[in-house]
Amino acid sequence: MLSANRKYNPHCKLQFPPSFLQNRYLATSRELTRLEGVTKAPVIDHFSETVLGATTIRCFKKEKDFFQENLDKINSSLRMYFHNYAANEWLGFRLELIGTLVLSITAFLMISLPSNFIKKGINHYILGPSFL
Repeated sequence: MLSANRKYNPHCKLQFPPSFLQNRYLATSRELTRLEGVTKAPVIDHFSETVLGATTIRCFKKEKDFFQENLDKINSSLRMYFHNYAANEWLGFRLELIGTLVLSITAFLMISLPSNFIKKGINHYILGPSFL
């Protein structure tokens, strides 16, 4: 919040949308990462128990049951991974869109400026004589 004795900072307007998106994304991403870890732990646990008890599983001919249970646990884990990946793509797309919008507005303003707005001496100094 801006106080009365502080000067207006024009960068606050440019910084608001990305920071708003970032704060909104962070809460979701943390929760999705936590859920991904929660769903990944049973997959690893089930796999290690299956490897240790492979002879017993074969003895009772329960390979298909353990295989199906393993697939179910992997699917639930990948579901959370997909949602986490989708949230990352959501943020990336929004930030690229904001960057493109800022770049487009800046390019439009540079094109619409009158030709005598920038002094020739500055152009000659910055770009060099070969570009003029």
